[in-house]
Amino acid sequence: MAGQAQVAGRPGRTRTLADLSIFEKRHDPDGGTVYGVRRISPTCLAQAPFLQSRGEVYSHPYSTAPTRHGVYVGDAGANDIVHDSPTGHVRLVKSIPAEPITIDDAVVASAAAAGMVVPDCARGLTYWMQAVPTDIELRGNWLFYSVLPGAPGEELGHGKVYRMRLHSGRTELLASGLQAPTGVAIDSRGTVYVSELFGNRISRIGHHGTTTVATPVMPADVEVSGHSMIAVAEALMPSGKLVRMHVR
Repeated sequence: MAGQAQVAGRPGRTRTLADLSIFEKRHDPDGGTVYGVRRISPTCLAQAPFLQSRGEVYSHPYSTAPTRHGVYVGDAGANDIVHDSPTGHVRLVKSIPAEPITIDDAVVASAAAAGMVVPDCARGLTYWMQAVPTDIELRGNWLFYSVLPGAPGEELGHGKVYRMRLHSGRTELLASGLQAPTGVAIDSRGTVYVSELFGNRISRIGHHGTTTVATPVMPADVEVSGHSMIAVAEALMPSGKLVRMHVR
């Protein structure tokens, strides 16, 4: 699937900066990553081949953060963050590592709901979920991004928010246990907010965890300006809305 980074110029005109699917086909940063269960007996895997796979060649650009020197793109298909220069050069910023989860009763039930039967021999093993980058934001030398792990991470609250130093690549975990985080916002004081699509809430991230600040239904994205918070709500419903709220 082709994914392109485009920039809008005069009204009604756009210019393609880069075709990210070309970068993905040439480099496929997560092509060698084993997703699913990495340590499993051949006999057990034969009962459920879906428990193991490798990164596929797939580009699905999902979010952008523009700068004077190009644009950062979160690619939800390639599981990475790239930078596109004004001349169309694409470079890898970060390949998002897989997120681990233990196969327990909740995971087994989630798989069963999707029509997949997890054999008893796989219980207790570590399953490495695809870590899908959703929203990205820039603040100074820090790149903030949310991660929505692939199934069964969407339903079981394994989403996270990280920040990464652009110059060194050092990454810090800011929040975990989120239910499908798909939007990140940073206010003028540096406070980080995250919208949880399946958690039906928008949270403020602090030093000791997250605090709910609003409870719109299915908030997909969020932005903050001054004391105003704008969010896309009811995102997966026919009644999708754009809502405005006051924050302190």
